[in-house]
Amino acid sequence: MKKLIVTGLVLGLSSAAFADHAKPLTHHRDVAPAYKGPGFQHQLRPADSLRRPQPMQWASLSTAKKISTKQTIAVNSRQAYSKLKLEAASGNTFIDKLVIVFGNGTRQVVELDKSLAMRGMPMFIDLEGQNRRISKVVVYGKSGRRASINVLAA
Repeated sequence: MKKLIVTGLVLGLSSAAFADHAKPLTHHRDVAPAYKGPGFQHQLRPADSLRRPQPMQWASLSTAKKISTKQTIAVNSRQAYSKLKLEAASGNTFIDKLVIVFGNGTRQVVELDKSLAMRGMPMFIDLEGQNRRISKVVVYGKSGRRASINVLAA
């Protein structure tokens, strides 16, 4: 009877130990990288940080331009953009339309017929297609006496 109890305990303990070592790897922190050469840095981010949307970074294409019927803004950036933002730097500006010329020569015409005021909301324009490189933006409209606008892209 003692042999049966001892055998049962030994088998039970060894199977428990085996089960502990044989548990599946369920978390990325349990996985070690295969190669750790010189200069290797193993950094893991929490899974929820991968899903968090990043805020849009607006780049200035033009700062404080006054418009008298037509203003051309040359863009010297190789960056691709998906949105434009027009905001009043000072005063009031009436914007009739925008002509956006892309890097490949195609154009997007946006009819606005809206006023842009210093304390008002900025105007947002979605660019056609996916991220596109802009070569210039032509703004048609009329600024007040001391008015100017900023053109930004993201």
